[in-house]
Amino acid sequence: MILTALKYCLGIFLLLASASSFAQNNSDKLNKALQLVSSQQYNDAIIILEQLIKDDSTNSKASLLLADVYTYLSQLSEAEKFYKLALKTNNNRQSAKVGLATVYFLQKKYDEAEDLLLEVLDSNDKSKAALTLLGDINLIRNKFDEAEKYYMNLIEVDSANAEALSNLGYISQIKGDIPSARKYLERNVQLYPDDEITHLNLGVFYSSIGKFHEAIVQMNKALAINPEDESAMVSLGILYLQNKVYTEAEKIFNKILIKNKLNPDAYFYLSLINIETNNYNKALDYAQKLVTINDNYPQVFLLLSNIYFLINDLSNAIESANKAIFKSPNEPEGYLLLAGLYRFNNDVKNFERVKAKFEYLFGTSQLKNIETFDVNSRNIFDDYFFNHSDKTK
Repeated sequence: MILTALKYCLGIFLLLASASSFAQNNSDKLNKALQLVSSQQYNDAIIILEQLIKDDSTNSKASLLLADVYTYLSQLSEAEKFYKLALKTNNNRQSAKVGLATVYFLQKKYDEAEDLLLEVLDSNDKSKAALTLLGDINLIRNKFDEAEKYYMNLIEVDSANAEALSNLGYISQIKGDIPSARKYLERNVQLYPDDEITHLNLGVFYSSIGKFHEAIVQMNKALAINPEDESAMVSLGILYLQNKVYTEAEKIFNKILIKNKLNPDAYFYLSLINIETNNYNKALDYAQKLVTINDNYPQVFLLLSNIYFLINDLSNAIESANKAIFKSPNEPEGYLLLAGLYRFNNDVKNFERVKAKFEYLFGTSQLKNIETFDVNSRNIFDDYFFNHSDKTK
């Protein structure tokens, strides 16, 4: 899933000069803080804003700007505190509600964020920030109809909104409406030809519908705009891997490692390339390095288990399958693999044990998956291994 990342912009507020010298002095200080924020001198701005709030705890403009700064700096607990202070002084300040909702969104408190955003829409049904966040919340929850509604409303307010177009393209694709998906994503590229993300999203879309050449072109355009974008390089490498152009895929992932020796995706896909080309010992080496870098990387122990089985190391294959279950106890793949390994080893007792656990977790309707799973085929991994790299953009 390609999601456009929530871009939180610091608010710029209109300040009205007061007749009193005290108010004028505070206004000058607030303007100074705004200038510092604009020039990314956040620490100096924080000092001024803190003093303004200390002098007058009802200064909601200072509280709001300080909360914005802390949100930008990812200090969410501090941001929450000052948004609430701004709302305590002025409960109708919509920008503070949106700011606090943003904090809740980033903390994954989606219900709390949604409640605030609906309040904002009640007073301003054209709030772009509220519509965007409500669309994002429903998209994360896989409530595609609701998300689509908010993004369509956003397009009515801002016809060139990149995030809305991108996510409408994704939703249309999920619903099987390929022409609409293509329309939205191509429109984004037309509007923002210098934005690498629009090209990357379109390239991923073309790849998903089998348009290899068009996908290659768009991904290379993304890299031409930003040659350092590792996510674009990973997507291009996956595209070559999906189409079995192993030499080119390997070149790209090795190039990523030259730039960043700690990029986990590169190790993962280099391991896959070597599985596909029957270089199992080399595949094992890359997978083991990945575990060293990040043993929480999605499905790394499934990958390891698969490699150990291919080199006839059944003991380590079973151990890695158990680790996969430990890391992801609510995902079916680990249980499928472990059951398949036990059945291959004629271990009926453990096979039945894993089968019972699988039935308990995933229901009887999926038991056929465990009964028919062939450990000699890697089919259950194919979709995940080639598509799990979906990035949040």
